Amino acid sequence: MDSTIEKLSALTFFES
Repeated sequence: MDSTIEKLSALTFFES
């Protein structure tokens, strides 16, 4: 459970 990956995923989803 990496918080970094979750944050990156959220950023990518938001940017998309």
